[in-house]
Amino acid sequence: MLGLDLSTVSRVADGLVRRGLLRREVDHEDRRRMWLQLTDAGMELVKTINVEIDAYIGRILEQIPSEKQKVVLESLSLLVEATKKVKGGCCV
Repeated sequence: MLGLDLSTVSRVADGLVRRGLLRREVDHEDRRRMWLQLTDAGMELVKTINVEIDAYIGRILEQIPSEKQKVVLESLSLLVEATKKVKGGCCV
């Protein structure tokens, strides 16, 4: 979905495995495939990141007058949908 090269994904996964955030498992039906799964520490990090992002977005929205916030969020939603439709765009 992100259009990343396999070698890039492998390097990122290697780093996450070394940090104890990701676990690799061989697919028993097809040994050429690997399953990647977050460890408990990885899931906790994701939760922490999500909380921090939500707080950050909240602080940004506080800077926008309340009567304009809905318009901004609707505009961002339209932008995301348009991005999905463009060939080569992210978030397909």
